[in-house]
Amino acid sequence: MSSLDALRGLAVAGMLLVNVVYMTAPVNRLLLAGEPLPGGEADRALVAVVRVVAEHKFLPLFAVLFGVGLSLVATRLRARGIDPGEVLARRLLVLFGIGLAHAVLLWSGDILAAYGVLGIVVVGFVGRSPRLVAGVGVVALVVAPAVRWAFTDGGTGAGRTEAARQLAAEADASFTSGSFGAMTAQRIDEFAITAFGHAADGPHLLGLMLLGLALARWGVPARPWPSVPPWAGAVGIAAALVVGLAASMYAVGAGSDTFAGMIARDAGGVLLGGTYAVGLLCWLRRRPDGRLARVLCPLGRAALTAYVLQSVLVANVVYWSGGFGQVPVWQVYPLVFAVLAVQVAGSRWWLRRHAHGPLEGVWRRLTYARATAAR
Repeated sequence: MSSLDALRGLAVAGMLLVNVVYMTAPVNRLLLAGEPLPGGEADRALVAVVRVVAEHKFLPLFAVLFGVGLSLVATRLRARGIDPGEVLARRLLVLFGIGLAHAVLLWSGDILAAYGVLGIVVVGFVGRSPRLVAGVGVVALVVAPAVRWAFTDGGTGAGRTEAARQLAAEADASFTSGSFGAMTAQRIDEFAITAFGHAADGPHLLGLMLLGLALARWGVPARPWPSVPPWAGAVGIAAALVVGLAASMYAVGAGSDTFAGMIARDAGGVLLGGTYAVGLLCWLRRRPDGRLARVLCPLGRAALTAYVLQSVLVANVVYWSGGFGQVPVWQVYPLVFAVLAVQVAGSRWWLRRHAHGPLEGVWRRLTYARATAAR
């Protein structure tokens, strides 16, 4: 089983653990300190824990894997004598369209559209020296906190708190008693704000994508593991875990509105996301065909389908049941694990009969303008 598929599966599952919080209540209410939540202090504590250990931890992993994936597709196209530039641009345009439809029709927190836009920039580096690509990626990561600081008017921005409360009230009205049209209009309004946030995070995500592209060009995913004494590996992982948690706790707590907090958020996300990835790879090295691999690999092979389907199975169930902003966040988490179980079983069933997930097949057809043969 592919380690890259398992890592994608981990990223998709981890992103659901984060996104479910923002699918069940107005985003602006969750992020405002002191605002009441349906589950009271239990909800507030759960949101804080999720923000420390999961939020911005799986997104960096997914961004690196996205860059790796673009490099692998470009390599396959070149091997067939096809210039990858046009095909990759079309592929990313299709991804942008899928993301836009997802944001408008299902959940405004979509990240796919942003990946489609940033991916176009990454395509310009596909044929470049991996050292140059990695250098540009590092520069993008270094300047990312300053860009985000500028986008947020130095942390909070004038009048931001009152505007956030107003948006939360509008979301409550639309998603609890509104029509499909009202919900769609609300999602469009919210997606405009989401897109602004993705623009602020653009350099950070772009830097990670470029590093993934460089790693793939250097052949790192295909290389055998370096010979490292077990004690050294354990010390390295433990140190990254401790420093990453400390940085994330500072970013969520005391430093949430400071420039230092923005640096800590990025550093904690990369350290913890990297630690989770290395931990999974170590486990898979010992048990390459074990139960964990059998769970994560199918989910990773159908990652696009899984990501979009999560909005169908979680966000819209909450919307149409009238539970948006009303059901305690902690009570929704059993639904998360039920959704993941359904997705893993469904992915296994589908991939035994087809070469790609359902949305992955559509993506390929629109990219290559030909049907994808079933396996």
